[in-house]
Amino acid sequence: ISNEFTVDQTDPIISVSYDNNTAQNGKYFAKARIATIIIKEHNFDVERVDFSALTASLDKNEIAKPEIKWEHHGNTHTATISFAVDGDYTFDIAYTDLADNACAGAQYGDSIAPTEFTVDKTLPEVSVTYNNNDAKNDKYFAAARTATIVVKEHNFDVNRVTFTQTAKLNGTDITIPSASWVNNGDVHTATIVFDKDGDYTFDVIVKDMAAN
Repeated sequence: ISNEFTVDQTDPIISVSYDNNTAQNGKYFAKARIATIIIKEHNFDVERVDFSALTASLDKNEIAKPEIKWEHHGNTHTATISFAVDGDYTFDIAYTDLADNACAGAQYGDSIAPTEFTVDKTLPEVSVTYNNNDAKNDKYFAAARTATIVVKEHNFDVNRVTFTQTAKLNGTDITIPSASWVNNGDVHTATIVFDKDGDYTFDVIVKDMAAN
């Protein structure tokens, strides 16, 4: 029987903070965010830190998990994780020390969406084409035109598409044609049919869930 032993009755304390808490729609971030994890523990073993709840995916496909970097200063052990790649992330942490004292749960303070969030730094791609480009005198068309708007965006919300349109005939407002949408994965296609005589203006702005 060894005559050297350690008494440790103190539970580890874990606190987590993020440098970026500017979320859109609750959990969408347009810039990378870095998590800083601080574990206060005298009898520390990095191999006993449980990051099993850390997941990373994009379009439901697993992607590489971000690297975990450690620094140790006495009883304070600090890990940083940079969530810099577009993806859907879950995060949690648990720790049990060498005396089997378990942390009661990480403290996240005022962090926004600390355990489930999405990083989306990619701007939506928007293109507009017309089936009829046979203009007379620059802007006059003798036949109907159909506009096809293609949006390439992973975190898409049709309610965040803004069409700026006017429609007039002889200076009087007429019905503005509406968009009809078809979605296929990250590709979202709208068609607008201009089949009534009139003077039209058209523009479109798309914001994704992260406000890109």
